[in-house]
Amino acid sequence: MKRIFFAISAFLCGQTVAATTQHIEFFESKIRPILAQDRYECHSVVTKQKGGLVLDSRAGLQAGGESGAVIKLGDPSESLLIQSIKHQHEDLKMPKGGAKLDDKVIADFEQWIRDGAVDPRNNPPTKEEVAKETDWKSVLERRKQWWAFQPISAQPAGKTIDDYIDTELAKQGIPAAPLADEPTLRRRLSFVLTGLPPSADKSVDALLASPAFGEKWARHFMDWVRYAESYGSEGDPAIPYAYQYRDYLIRAFNKDVPYPQLIKEAIAGDLLARPRIENGLNESAIGIAQLRMVLHGFSPVDSLDEMVTFTDNQIDTVTKAFQGLTVSCARCHNHKFDAISQADFYSLYGIFTSTHPAVIDVNAPGTGDAIRAELKHLKAKIKSQLVDEWLKTTPKSEAAADPAETQDGFDELQWTAQGIAKTDAGEFAITDAGLRIYPGGYFSDLISSKDRAVLFTKRFKCPEGTLWFRVAGNGGVKAKYVVQNYPRTGTIHKAVVLKDEKDEEFKWRPLELDFWKGDEVFLQVTTAADM
Repeated sequence: MKRIFFAISAFLCGQTVAATTQHIEFFESKIRPILAQDRYECHSVVTKQKGGLVLDSRAGLQAGGESGAVIKLGDPSESLLIQSIKHQHEDLKMPKGGAKLDDKVIADFEQWIRDGAVDPRNNPPTKEEVAKETDWKSVLERRKQWWAFQPISAQPAGKTIDDYIDTELAKQGIPAAPLADEPTLRRRLSFVLTGLPPSADKSVDALLASPAFGEKWARHFMDWVRYAESYGSEGDPAIPYAYQYRDYLIRAFNKDVPYPQLIKEAIAGDLLARPRIENGLNESAIGIAQLRMVLHGFSPVDSLDEMVTFTDNQIDTVTKAFQGLTVSCARCHNHKFDAISQADFYSLYGIFTSTHPAVIDVNAPGTGDAIRAELKHLKAKIKSQLVDEWLKTTPKSEAAADPAETQDGFDELQWTAQGIAKTDAGEFAITDAGLRIYPGGYFSDLISSKDRAVLFTKRFKCPEGTLWFRVAGNGGVKAKYVVQNYPRTGTIHKAVVLKDEKDEEFKWRPLELDFWKGDEVFLQVTTAADM
């Protein structure tokens, strides 16, 4: 008790030092904002008084807390307040559970104590004043002023980095190292630019032109977006065509594609009005592949929880990689530190969950058109020669009934078709097995069996009962329901898989839906290898 009494007495005596206008201005500009921003929530007469400490008035600072006086005038190093904000005591850290204050802010507190800890706050704040300082609107406005959220301004060219290094070396009394010789410089450049040991005859331009340059720097980008070639969990299934994304990044770095363009492609590359077309590929569309590189559990029974988890991962990855912000920390509440609201998180959540996980065609528009035109011409010639035999063998009753029935089902669920054509009964395809005549419907191989196709519906609430698909196909065609954007099939996520010749006959094929009643689903039919 004597020690505590002495410390408080020293504080009270020190307060008799005249408070100059300069001292008051220093407190109001440097100290009070920090106390209001980070301390009133835990140490105020109208909120909480953790450790018995109140920091919202001069009287509260003078009284100290359960651990004794918090300030020793003129001696910051012996002041418990400084020790706490420096995190020197594990149990007395301020802010509790938060990051340590910037060194500059801590230095301001030390200067304040050296100058007598002048505090003009005669009375504690009212409940309304504390609420105004601590509500989300005020916190958000303060955080918006941080340097990281200010517009970038053009800065005049300053000194070279060597000037700064030489200045700091001189302050420390350290002599500068001698200039590196040419072989040493070549070796350093080689490792920095390509990650490989140098070849003595290569110049910097040759190193930049090396494919290894793109390979090395693509790895950095792949780390940002947590590149993976499998989904993890039981079975660790492969992510379709993940290597295409790796190669896309290597090409982008070797072609010096601007960073803003890479960001656009990573978020919405398939939607760009002017995509980047190179060597017959829509390069921009490949950029969104990183959104598929998430963990998928094995047959999750709670598909909504699964979707929330992998969508949160998408948001976390994109915002950390391209904004340097932990937006996912605002999933359950407004962000504790940054200028990010819970509404911001769910705005992004709505965007990401509005998409369909799928494999898309990244061939440039018009790819293969000349070959398709020639195939259509040849097909027309074949048709003219086979027309008589064709009319004898086409099942007319089936031809008459199918189109209306197929179209009704197509319209009811608002199907969207990609790479697929509607045709009336009697159309034919030339396959490896010979001539095949089709009833009315939607087909992907009327010109070539190598064409890909995807059919999918709008989302709807899953009913109970049985889902019936009337489909035909071969080689791995899948007809399935997709629950809450979960793209895999397995124990409880069922699919109709058409593998061989016996599946080329149109049949009604069932899938039970009772387990998923009430979940949001859409239906999807894809050609082989398009999952």
